Amino acid sequence: MITVENLSKSFATKGKPVIALRDVSVDIEAGSLFGVVGPAGSGKSTLARCIGLQERPDRGVVRLDGLNTGTLDGRRLREVRRQVGILDTKSELHGERTVAGNIAAPLEQLGLDGPQRRTRVGNLLDLVGLTQRATQRPSELTAGQRRRVAVARALTVGPAVLLADDPTADVSPEEAGAVLAVLDRARAELGVTVLLTTPDAGVVRRICDGVAVLEEGAIVERGSVLDLVGDPTTRTSQSLLPAIETTRAQSARYERSVDVVLIGFASIGALLPEAATRFDVELATIGGGVTKIGDTPVARFRLGLRGQQSDSALAWISERGAHVTHTARGPQGVAAA
Repeated sequence: MITVENLSKSFATKGKPVIALRDVSVDIEAGSLFGVVGPAGSGKSTLARCIGLQERPDRGVVRLDGLNTGTLDGRRLREVRRQVGILDTKSELHGERTVAGNIAAPLEQLGLDGPQRRTRVGNLLDLVGLTQRATQRPSELTAGQRRRVAVARALTVGPAVLLADDPTADVSPEEAGAVLAVLDRARAELGVTVLLTTPDAGVVRRICDGVAVLEEGAIVERGSVLDLVGDPTTRTSQSLLPAIETTRAQSARYERSVDVVLIGFASIGALLPEAATRFDVELATIGGGVTKIGDTPVARFRLGLRGQQSDSALAWISERGAHVTHTARGPQGVAAA
């Protein structure tokens, strides 16, 4: 488990110091895939470097499985650093080496013998889906393939934690999915705790269990991704849920309209039809859509309702885990879009 407690970090400049992190606290469960999302300059990379023991904070503590890393130095610090794999946009490959040779480099530095080294490299090539590219040079690969090689190299010595700083930067959208799939496989098959930073909330939607939102060095929101999208008032839900586009004419056909967030196949497929039948109300989807958070479908709909038991139907839906938001009404009793 990674525990960050009240972390602050600033950098000296010719003018006033630049504050990169402001009293940041976050817990990351072992074996999870956790995202830190925020715009450029929000402190994401600095947080990753502090957790990776590449930077020392001005104040606060980073704990890895309960170990206070701020007390480490010398050989013990180097040993703990080896438990953290680093992947960032500066992870350059050796151009003169093959793909397999790049992955093997950290093992050679550790003095691992040839048979063990080849077995480990072969397993990682399979993990990142590049077995057929083992003898090629980095210059013969696409940007996405080179990033996957860099992931394999970061995993070579068997770290407990992998820090992936903006892993899809400069990778085409078509290849970004393969890079993210490799990080997910590392978590699932190797048990590695993956912390990734990104300015793209779409990355969080695809693979993250938990998320922290950073702005100007401070965490403004954190928690389980599914919990956060279940509440349409959170920043995470606003960036990840489908937009609702309706007209006043659409809403005017109904006595009232509400917005609802539904999570999971069963809720999306059955909850609304069952409510309509159970309470004898007309209930129609007039806006919104469905997306996926990891493998879980999540819907945000605007519903139009007509019938005497509309309030009871909405209460019943809410009791079963849906988040219902009553929209504002216009001067004629029409829900404002």
